[in-house]
Amino acid sequence: ICCDIHHPEEFVNLMSSILKPPTAPPHSRIPKYDPTQHDRMLRNALDEWREQTTAAVYGWHHLNDIGPSIVMCNATLERIVNCAHHHKINSIQDLRRETAWPDVDRYGGEVLSLIQRHAAPLASPFISIPLRDTTTNVPVAGHAGPSLVLGSISSRRKVKCGACGQEGHN
Repeated sequence: ICCDIHHPEEFVNLMSSILKPPTAPPHSRIPKYDPTQHDRMLRNALDEWREQTTAAVYGWHHLNDIGPSIVMCNATLERIVNCAHHHKINSIQDLRRETAWPDVDRYGGEVLSLIQRHAAPLASPFISIPLRDTTTNVPVAGHAGPSLVLGSISSRRKVKCGACGQEGHN
């Protein structure tokens, strides 16, 4: 109670009984990138799939009048391509979370198969660097790492004064 004329009991009948809809889970942040050949192939395949699906479900006249965005809007198509580039869509649940597309349950399997068919393969987490012989001081070709010579310890670089050029007093 903030004052003599305000009583919380008087406002109970004005409260709403409408529940808030559940919030959608957050989608991934996708950094900017340069599209690859795989991205262009996926975009073309999804575009063709949209046209075929629109014609099959709604008829050619709707495809000509309205376009393929009846089945999937352009923003959803771009989001799918961007997420596929970064390998964020691997299941129907991922597709639902990343796009919030209302027709995921109806067409999600078809779109997922297009993603798997046209998306770029995952890069290997393993890097192959040839081993080098540690008994010699010959660096391996193509390997720009520091060389290590057993048995000899190089002396540390001496720190020189920036003003006078002498060692040891800075």
